[in-house]
Amino acid sequence: VPVHNAPADALARAKSLVSGGRRVFAGKLFGSSLTLAQARSATADFQLMVGAEDQRIRLMYSRLPGDRWEVKGRAPGADWAIRTVDSTIPCDAEGGFSLEAESLQNTGFSLIQSDAEILIPSAQELLDGDSS
Repeated sequence: VPVHNAPADALARAKSLVSGGRRVFAGKLFGSSLTLAQARSATADFQLMVGAEDQRIRLMYSRLPGDRWEVKGRAPGADWAIRTVDSTIPCDAEGGFSLEAESLQNTGFSLIQSDAEILIPSAQELLDGDSS
């Protein structure tokens, strides 16, 4: 059975309807440290520049033992938090954060503030070009 993913902007609009007036933006890929299409399969670390509107953040993806992945980044400020499927993680005093995922496909998260949310697709989705 074919599985179709909804476009990121449609998901962002739907989430904004239930987020209590919070502006929701779909994150996009602005740049990557990967130059070859299949480089991620051989590399342990890479960086992506992602964001929406005027907010851009650099994310560092590192392979951990057991094929897990760590994602590190710095939000625009300390008043932001990271929301994953399992939890909400506050950023540190400089806006820094770190999270772990079981696979590259599970590295998606939301960067949230009191009145805004940026939906960051998984690294797999960003690298495959499935987000817009």
